[in-house]
Amino acid sequence: MSKGGSRSRKAPQKPAPEPTSAGDEKTAPEMPLTKERQMELYDRAMRLFHAGELAEAIDAFEAVLTGPSKEIAQAARLHQAACRKRLASREVVLVSPSEHYDYAVALINQRELDRALEHLEQALAGAQNGDHIHYALALCYGLKQDFDRAAAHLRRAIELNPRNRITARNDPDFQPLLERAGIRELLEAERKGSE
Repeated sequence: MSKGGSRSRKAPQKPAPEPTSAGDEKTAPEMPLTKERQMELYDRAMRLFHAGELAEAIDAFEAVLTGPSKEIAQAARLHQAACRKRLASREVVLVSPSEHYDYAVALINQRELDRALEHLEQALAGAQNGDHIHYALALCYGLKQDFDRAAAHLRRAIELNPRNRITARNDPDFQPLLERAGIRELLEAERKGSE
């Protein structure tokens, strides 16, 4: 290779930095966060906070803390603490079977049936002869269209407390379930025996 040929070759260039989008909260490490950018990040975090996206807001407020304005950083810290407190208060800590049962009844009323079943099963694990728990399980399974399980739990609720038969007959939530033969037979068994 001649010297002339080597002079015409270009030196390898450094790759160009990847472009960042306007909404990207990451800043290049060599570029300090300006007060304006800190305020933009804070505004974004506040939008997440007001939208109830608390976990995301905590992370967004974290990016604000490195900015030059101590006032904005302090406001971000306070809002982070508020997010953490709200998230912690959302976590329900239930210990006793009655707490699980009460919570499950509230969930049934809101028609959050899968979550209600989880809590009823936990209640049942601690109080296997709780007729009220079997009754609630019967209703919950019935509302989920699992009529075999509904009938099994209703049968057990009636065995434990025969008054559950009358309660179920008069319970508006049970009325649609009366169309099912297995459940209807359980609730009419006393009537047939007394005739």
